Amino acid sequence: MIRLGAFNGPNLADDPRVREARRQLYDYLRRPPEERAERRVFIEESLFFEGDVRDAVFNRCHGKCVFCEQPPSGREVVDHFRPIRDARALNGKVERDFYAWLAYEFDNLVVICRECARGKGTMFPVFGERAPYIASLNEIRRLEKPILLDPYRDQVDRHFDFLSDGWCEPLDVRGQVTVKILDLNRDRLIHLRKLSISKFFEELQEAVGQSERSLRIRGLFLPDREFAGARLSILRRILRGVTFSGRSLSGPIGAQLLRFEELCERGLSDNDRDRLLQRIKQLPIEDHARERSDGELGIQDGVPKTDAISPWAAVRRNGPLTFVAINHFKGCLLYTSPSPRD
Repeated sequence: MIRLGAFNGPNLADDPRVREARRQLYDYLRRPPEERAERRVFIEESLFFEGDVRDAVFNRCHGKCVFCEQPPSGREVVDHFRPIRDARALNGKVERDFYAWLAYEFDNLVVICRECARGKGTMFPVFGERAPYIASLNEIRRLEKPILLDPYRDQVDRHFDFLSDGWCEPLDVRGQVTVKILDLNRDRLIHLRKLSISKFFEELQEAVGQSERSLRIRGLFLPDREFAGARLSILRRILRGVTFSGRSLSGPIGAQLLRFEELCERGLSDNDRDRLLQRIKQLPIEDHARERSDGELGIQDGVPKTDAISPWAAVRRNGPLTFVAINHFKGCLLYTSPSPRD
């Protein structure tokens, strides 16, 4: 998974078919809830599942699933990052018409494989409250805190480590939930990722020792390559453990890659090259011994467990215990003990 960033896609509002479909959609969305409950929102899916819009989305996503980045199988489809109906939270709560009004927003369209689509479904958990009903996409992005990582906006390398055996290790709650929902550690995907990373190690070692190194190295990380995000993650972890002329590379992975290319273009010293090659060989050994997440979510109903307030956190005692109040999300349990004897 890589950050795809901005893209000058087609303006769907210029299409008269989209304008009419959007008019009908908003006519439905502005009806009272009880009236909407008796009907099903109609989305003209042919407008973004085929033709120029579909081609533009595939170009933006480099023709592969934005989440798992496995080699294209020809079964990838255009889907919505924020679902267009029945948005589901981690606790199972469903918001029936969220986010139908984003159906025709180009920035809400992604390419997804069948396996990731099956896991994602209409899951879209957020921290706290959802944005207001029928809010614009810009307003939603300003007010809402999604838990699922956004391939267009998030610095995804801050939330995952990819290991040399193909495992995707989450680094925080958002990474953990994304891995869980999309099943990014499914067996076949781990196998394909491991093969790609093994090939990457060979290509990187060969490129470091060749002339025209910057050109060779740049080609290893092209965004249209399979598992480009995993390759960048591996490179970041390699560079984290090595110095060049006594100095380490830091900053965002994109900046590190550019600096690394510059160093290789000028030519690495023998000592720097030896340290880099040794680090490449050392990383799989470290990964073999590394503890892995168990797949259990450290989050419940949008609140990380680590941030949850213990029911005992407010207990303060400076004498005999006479009253206990335990508060939790379903109610309040009260217990009163007899007063101690004098």
